[in-house]
Amino acid sequence: MEKARVLIVDDTQKNIQLLGSVLQDKGYELYIAQNGLQAIKIAEKFLPDLILLDILMPEMDGFETCKRLKTAETTKHIPIIFLTAKTETEDIVNGFELGAVDYITKPFNPTELLVRVNTHLELKRNKEELTTEKEALAEEIKIRQVAEDALRESYETIKRQQQQINDELEKARKTQACLLPQRLPVIANVEIAHKFVPMEQIGGDFYNILDLGNDHYGFMMADVTGHGIPAALISFMVSSMFSNTITRTIEPHQVISEINQALLEKIEDGKFATMFFGIYDAKKQVLNYSSAGHPPGMIIRPKTREVFRLKCEGMLIGMVAEAEYDLETCPIMPGDKVILYTDAIIDVTKENGMVLGISHFMEFLQKHCELPIGELIERIYDYGLEFACLKKYKDDMTLVGFELFE
Repeated sequence: MEKARVLIVDDTQKNIQLLGSVLQDKGYELYIAQNGLQAIKIAEKFLPDLILLDILMPEMDGFETCKRLKTAETTKHIPIIFLTAKTETEDIVNGFELGAVDYITKPFNPTELLVRVNTHLELKRNKEELTTEKEALAEEIKIRQVAEDALRESYETIKRQQQQINDELEKARKTQACLLPQRLPVIANVEIAHKFVPMEQIGGDFYNILDLGNDHYGFMMADVTGHGIPAALISFMVSSMFSNTITRTIEPHQVISEINQALLEKIEDGKFATMFFGIYDAKKQVLNYSSAGHPPGMIIRPKTREVFRLKCEGMLIGMVAEAEYDLETCPIMPGDKVILYTDAIIDVTKENGMVLGISHFMEFLQKHCELPIGELIERIYDYGLEFACLKKYKDDMTLVGFELFE
């Protein structure tokens, strides 16, 4: 009996090798394509018995590839199974509407993959053996029923899995919310405002505002690379390390240095975080602060309509062992406002590629320097969205500010 020919279409070599090892052991003759255009050429030339098609590929994605194969006279009868990590119901429905016979999600079970491949190859062989129009119609109905049952089963499975994920994310969101300031410290002649909006249900930003005693008040902000669950897990660690460290010292440069050393021992290479930690001395009306690669805080001085940066050098935490951090001091005058933020606001980008950046941000702050701190924080948040015509930031967004009154 002639070997069944299977075309594997995937742009990841690891996936190709895994599929090849599973199918070759069962005696299939394999063809390989690493993008949609190659797949169409190979399919037209060799007419495989079945195609395993990825969706996320360069140049031409799987949906467009399927569409072209199904509209070409020579290849429209080849069964196509989507094999992809995309699990949205809309994507699954779209795949079946384009003519696919099945939809397998990654990571796949090798046994399940072989069963489905064998099933559709058998269905194809049976269909080719049908000689009457009545038999062909009955087989088509059967195939469609199999596809509908598979879609229904997949939809229910995805629905259950999505609900489980949502439940777990909600628990994580509540946990993260508990780590953020529950009550703001009361500081004479000072008003504090803050805003935290993660890109997903949980995020990699973290901040704290706390009373350190003796008229000293801490303002800490950190931003872990990435977002979502991986970033949130590291932010949980940073939060715990910060809480432990300030029991021993509240010197900003020493606090950041200790967290850097502790984080290096916990996270994998390529992961890091930025951090700002400042202590406002209410008696002396000065801000002592250190920074680890964090965007510079801003001082707004409405009396002179000045806006200037809280500049401070410092290596990102989690990158270099025994890194040293500078300690800087800035006087806070009556009427001044202090703004701390993560990079979501300055990195926001228009469709034409124009980035908001520090300069535009400072111009905005200067223009709105007389707004009360709470209103200013809200206007900053809206400004970034308006600048790039967005409904939602593409990164976790955190803003903290305080204003010293006369």
